[in-house]
Amino acid sequence: MTNTKNTNMRPLWAWKGIALVVAAVMAVSTFGAPAFAQDAKKKAAAAKAFNPWSKLCSTKTEKLPKVCVTRIDGLGGANLVPYAPVAIEQIEGGTTSLIVMLPHVWLVPVEFKDKKTKKTMKSIRFIGARWAILTGVFIKIDENKIHKLKYVYCDQSSCVAQIKASKELLAEMKKGKKISVVAMNNKKPMRRPFPLKGFGKALDGKPTDAKKWQNRIASVRKQQILLVQKFQKAEMEAAKKRKAAKEKK
Repeated sequence: MTNTKNTNMRPLWAWKGIALVVAAVMAVSTFGAPAFAQDAKKKAAAAKAFNPWSKLCSTKTEKLPKVCVTRIDGLGGANLVPYAPVAIEQIEGGTTSLIVMLPHVWLVPVEFKDKKTKKTMKSIRFIGARWAILTGVFIKIDENKIHKLKYVYCDQSSCVAQIKASKELLAEMKKGKKISVVAMNNKKPMRRPFPLKGFGKALDGKPTDAKKWQNRIASVRKQQILLVQKFQKAEMEAAKKRKAAKEKK
């Protein structure tokens, strides 16, 4: 993928040299180990209070304004790197934008039938994407009207689409239950829904503790990697059995 020409609209945190504590891609090795509550009641309470949305802010400097990004977290690319599929970027004294980030490699669950046993098997696949830049990206909050975003930036890992976040759009998101993102991939629409529960609280509240956020991302990434490894191991074992069965014949 090549960079889109409309670089003037590129989101502030996408410019090289801008160091937010909240960069979409972080060195995972710096993440600390999360602390898990052992008590069942504490776990239940934590699950109920969990907010998938985080608000991360940079520090204002002489050259750069303060920037806050309220985002829902995701894992993208072949290495499952943290990124923000949907985010609201607020530049102090500047604009407020809704940003959608689409990685070029997606991790998606798949189901298939084993030819021999006829059983339905579950697995996970890394699927490459070719985004239709000219088509743009579409978002829809619940059953409300559709909003179109223009691609503003692409690099080797992902493409970014952006639209000005009006007060009406933010109010819509605060009231909504889910936001659906639709983009054309290899001439086919790819739809991804994301929950809006907790969005308003995160947007209007204080910034998320950076260390807690890092720990949470590290925990989710570790669980996802283990899940991928589990499916890969199961597929390898199934392939060995099929090979062995053929050799017996």
